[in-house]
Amino acid sequence: MRIVFVMHTTTRTGGHRTVFEYCNGLAKLGHEVSIVSLGFRRDDSWFPLVAPVTYSRLGRLLALYDSSALRIARLPRWDEIRKLSELIPECDVAVATYCVTATAVWRSLRCRKRAYLVQHFEPLFFADTYMKRWALETYFLPIQKAANSIWLKERIREVTGANVPIINPGLDLSTFFPRKRLEPAGRKRIVAYARSAPWKGFADLVEALRILERDRDDLELVTYGAHRLPTALKRTHVTHVSSPSDEKLAQLYSSADVVVCPSWYESFPLPPLEAMACGAPVVTTNIGTEDYAAHLENSLVVPARKPALLAEMISQSLQDESLSQRLRDGGLETAKRFSWVNAVRAMEEFLGTVAAD
Repeated sequence: MRIVFVMHTTTRTGGHRTVFEYCNGLAKLGHEVSIVSLGFRRDDSWFPLVAPVTYSRLGRLLALYDSSALRIARLPRWDEIRKLSELIPECDVAVATYCVTATAVWRSLRCRKRAYLVQHFEPLFFADTYMKRWALETYFLPIQKAANSIWLKERIREVTGANVPIINPGLDLSTFFPRKRLEPAGRKRIVAYARSAPWKGFADLVEALRILERDRDDLELVTYGAHRLPTALKRTHVTHVSSPSDEKLAQLYSSADVVVCPSWYESFPLPPLEAMACGAPVVTTNIGTEDYAAHLENSLVVPARKPALLAEMISQSLQDESLSQRLRDGGLETAKRFSWVNAVRAMEEFLGTVAAD
């Protein structure tokens, strides 16, 4: 099949990583795979991508605009959507990967069939009512869709009545596996992803650590991500690792006494599963992790936006070594179920059905 994945940008995110893994896997199976994007040329250089990427001439201007202070208020322009649609070459299936790209795929005149890999309930991303409505409307387009998690499948069913298939992403188990842990240095290491978007829940984690600081001064918080975020913690040692490679990230997970994922909502987030694969105890919130997170079996699962409960679960993981070991063992077994080989085969089957319909 000739398959084109349609992306808004190709910068380093979990969702983009997933798309790139599908591209590489499908190409390895013999399909002709390419990408079109409005992003900035070479934004994909962070990943060993084999599929060629065609960027719009608007890409450079778009990237400069997106880096400005006005980015939060920015809405996609109609000419950008049209340009993205016109970039799509003749193909058997064009695959949307985001609400904006779903509109472009629907309007494409050169693809035989259309598909939409939905990776989050995207109306939740936007504060702007117009963009919320736009994102919601894309789920009603007559395009065959697949969701990446149980939670997302249910959200789509609730708003549209449609029953879409689930394709879980995979995990690179050749990279994410337990490393030898160093001898304890007197501090309990907590590892967490840091991103400023409120729904990522980083402020809830900071509040949970403030609660724990009342009774202990042996905590170390190691964050990772593009930028270090302010914490204002008084008794917790804080360090940041900027945009780590996968190898560095696996080492970081392996060094953790606990990895904490405090998001308000996710849809099959990879960090908790990556941490499990590296043998780290995991504390995670309960929305979007239902496909793999089982409370007291392979992780401690808490309601989102509950810093006090988050603090309690972190404390339990740090204090109860038998519980911690149970979570390590359960997480390692869980991670084995999610391979990219299986994920790519499921995607191939889905796109084959779309092409044949």
